[in-house]
Amino acid sequence: MKDLLIFLSLGNDEATKSQKIFTEAQLHYFMNILKQILETETRQITKTNALRLRGTIHLTDAEVLLIQWCRMHYLDNIGHNYELGIRAIYEFEQYIEENFQDVIKNCCLCKILVFNGYNCPYCEKGVHRKCLDDFTEKHDKWPCCHAIFNNAYLDRLNAHSESEILVSTQIIEDESDDQDNVNDNTMLEMSTRSSDRKRKRTH
Repeated sequence: MKDLLIFLSLGNDEATKSQKIFTEAQLHYFMNILKQILETETRQITKTNALRLRGTIHLTDAEVLLIQWCRMHYLDNIGHNYELGIRAIYEFEQYIEENFQDVIKNCCLCKILVFNGYNCPYCEKGVHRKCLDDFTEKHDKWPCCHAIFNNAYLDRLNAHSESEILVSTQIIEDESDDQDNVNDNTMLEMSTRSSDRKRKRTH
């Protein structure tokens, strides 16, 4: 675990409002990702699921945005998945508390909102991933309701994520193939037009 120092602008004057790094479409895209992450059981989404939420943004531009948001700590890249970064957690904390009360809960151990963790399958109380790992090293029960802890539940969640990754990879390849086909067709049309012009000049 590493410590991060983040700087947040809490200003609400006109000068602050005018400093817009992202366009309205890009902000809408990020909010779609944030909502999807918060409503997902594992608090993570795959790269392809994230790209599906891009709306009118071009695929390549969306991929660049994901990289940029990770560098700015709005998102964290965990293997093939994305979860909320420390900056998003702090900047959007009030918004999340007001709009996602049904899915985002306080950790039953440390009492802090759970953005990276699980809901107990028995009582649905939240617990951070690290808090759960530390607790189950010494106990074989869930820390919230003391029901028997079974790694199969977490394995099922992870297996679901892995299956999404396999499907996602195929979708990305299909999208790339479609784009290549569009480019090939465009080149073919240009070549045909060029040949037609040469024939007209010859005749």
